[in-house]
Amino acid sequence: MSQSKSNRLESTRLGRMVPSIFIVGAQKAGTTSLQALLIRHSDVIAPRTKELAFFNRDPEYTLGADHYMRQFPIGHVFRRHKVTLDATPAYLYTPACAQRIYNFNPDARIVILLRDPVDRAFSAWNMYRNMVQSNSPVLRRRLRRANAEVRRYWQGFLDAGQWISFAECIEQELAPANADSVLPDCIRRGLYADQLDRYFDLFFSDQILLIRYSDFVNETRRTVQRVADFLQLRSFRWERMNYKQRNKGQYESKLTPSDRQSLETFFQASNARVFERTGWDRF
Repeated sequence: MSQSKSNRLESTRLGRMVPSIFIVGAQKAGTTSLQALLIRHSDVIAPRTKELAFFNRDPEYTLGADHYMRQFPIGHVFRRHKVTLDATPAYLYTPACAQRIYNFNPDARIVILLRDPVDRAFSAWNMYRNMVQSNSPVLRRRLRRANAEVRRYWQGFLDAGQWISFAECIEQELAPANADSVLPDCIRRGLYADQLDRYFDLFFSDQILLIRYSDFVNETRRTVQRVADFLQLRSFRWERMNYKQRNKGQYESKLTPSDRQSLETFFQASNARVFERTGWDRF
């Protein structure tokens, strides 16, 4: 028996709904808002929490499929059209996740939202800065479940109540000596080309839907309908919904032109590969 079939059968024995939808990222590109809209559909049932982070956290992953499946609804309670999902933006960036998700459910449908990598990086940096300065209980709670190197990195900043500047973040992540490090992770999360390759190397192209963040923000109902069609959900009147963007941070400063220019140069080659794959000319 293959590992993927074994995992799914093990999970089915628990009587839980097996997630068939994975919204894997990108971070700060609308994953929370998209999940919040999709679960308004009567056939989409949410797990206990958003961002289960099972496949990207080694301590969680080693607990096995039974532990993961306990986060999902009991299957016999719902009729046959119901589906459930896992929306965790770290799944796109963390190298191991594509293979782990495939092993768990090779028939899954993968939704990926992509935002301009420069704007996304500055948004992520601002989010982390706010979390550190406010001694965020959310961040502390996440760290308790995180990989050891992630806990070590963030603990000192949390204790000091101060994180690095955006310029320092750029300097650290673009330094050749740090090329193999995953931390900090504001800038290199925007190197989408390699991240997409990991999913397209495993899943069929018709199992993956790429969404531009700008389309999601500017044409929300149309974009959500596109996602619903991709997920083969039954007809639903999305035009009746009221959309409110989730997790929109407040900025104390603006991105400087020099920082934008250096990052646009850094992302140029990766962006070109993304545009070649998608046929887009912008994010």
